[in-house]
Amino acid sequence: MQQETSYAKAIGRKYPEAVVIAVARDPQGYCNPITLGWSMIVSGEPPMLAVAINAGAHSVGAFRHSRAFVLAFPSAAQAEEALFYGTRSGRDVHKLEAYGAATQPATAV
Repeated sequence: MQQETSYAKAIGRKYPEAVVIAVARDPQGYCNPITLGWSMIVSGEPPMLAVAINAGAHSVGAFRHSRAFVLAFPSAAQAEEALFYGTRSGRDVHKLEAYGAATQPATAV
């Protein structure tokens, strides 16, 4: 039987959900990760995925500048890291450096 409930209670049942971490290089050369709650496959060959980013987010500048990005699919063990990237702005902090995350050059983007 259906019951009426508050929006806050209803949306709380949506989580946890899968997220992705998208990383793009900003104009200053820093890799800027952002945690996103929406992505989808748009092509299998060539492989392409689409993501949604708030147009007002600081990270949008990095994505527009680099015109390419890398997606990471974090495990449950990386939940704290994903939360860190999703709750801080690259405008205020270099997120990878602040979190202490190691990176390596991509072989292809």
